[in-house]
Amino acid sequence: MRTWTDSSGKYTVEAEFVDFEDGQVRLKKRDGKVIPIALKRLSVADRKHLQAKFGIELERKPVFGRVTAVGDKRLGLCEIHFTDPVDAFKGQAVELYRDGVLIGAFRVVAARGQDVVAENAILRAKVGDEARIVEPPPDGLSP
Repeated sequence: MRTWTDSSGKYTVEAEFVDFEDGQVRLKKRDGKVIPIALKRLSVADRKHLQAKFGIELERKPVFGRVTAVGDKRLGLCEIHFTDPVDAFKGQAVELYRDGVLIGAFRVVAARGQDVVAENAILRAKVGDEARIVEPPPDGLSP
């Protein structure tokens, strides 16, 4: 048995690893119930544990989008629309590119479907800048 934690750090479950298939980790709880959890929903520490102990590969799939609006310039807010639904969460990094060159990173402050609000108090995004989320997030970015 092991304590597993979700990527937000809010939820935990005592369970043992059963198997991994199609991006889903199956865990068996003390009561015998087997629950599926998407690999990307587990904490960074749990994903690293699965990689080290069971050889499960941690896919780094880039997700692309474009800045569609720039909000309060004092806060450095921008809205980003992604071509596919994103599984972004508060605190996750979003890289911004202008003319193919990395210009900096923003932090997600809100996400819904294919739309993300991100902020960086120093860097100013422009409408049309390219955005990229890379999953899983690097260490320390989980809330």
